[in-house]
Amino acid sequence: MSLGSLEVYSETHTPSLPLSLKSGSLTQDAVKANFAMFFAKLGLNSTGTSPATGVERFIFVLGGELTLDVVGENAPVQLTYNDYAYLPPGQEHSLSTSSEASLLVFERRYAGQVNLGAGRGVPSAQAGAPDPAYDFNIHIMDFSPGEHLNVKEMHYNQHGLLLLAGKGIYRLNEDWHAVQAGDVIWMAPYVPQWYAALGTQPTRYLIYKDTTLDPLETPWLGQGAAASACGCAARSCNAA
Repeated sequence: MSLGSLEVYSETHTPSLPLSLKSGSLTQDAVKANFAMFFAKLGLNSTGTSPATGVERFIFVLGGELTLDVVGENAPVQLTYNDYAYLPPGQEHSLSTSSEASLLVFERRYAGQVNLGAGRGVPSAQAGAPDPAYDFNIHIMDFSPGEHLNVKEMHYNQHGLLLLAGKGIYRLNEDWHAVQAGDVIWMAPYVPQWYAALGTQPTRYLIYKDTTLDPLETPWLGQGAAASACGCAARSCNAA
């Protein structure tokens, strides 16, 4: 398990958080996504357990407070706004609340080259080759008003993104999307992508990136150049 506070193949993995809560999948239209990304809203006295066998989970707290109890750990941990937890496959745990809480959850079938043991966490960012034990990473990206990515990116990795604050313009392939806090984007492999922050407030987004895809061994990747999805939680999201 890793805790902190931050300043599928061709088959889609279905969210597996059996909580007494309301949840909504954010990647249901991303047919070739190898991960599930979803919001989970926990009501009063909600409870939940570990995902299916072989599935890893990353939790990011968007609001409220919850208790994470991991089998083998000395004591339960309280998670609040901006906190996260990574639970490797096979690490039994439970979640509970005494008040409302909202989460962003990523789940995927583990595809790393090493069996992660209980209690092992996500490595810190460092130069050099990636650790083959980990099959995805999570980044927080901050932009001041007017700042932008310095290059148009295109690669064989896929992304799941949630805009946490601010607004801007996101290029996906040949489409330009006006986005704001609460909007969600799935980016397929080989989709040209670029972002610029607009307005007077800083932008912050959380982005998932898989790290185990091999373009020579995954034939469908070359077919995804035009695939992308921009989903908006509370409004329509149209190309600019």
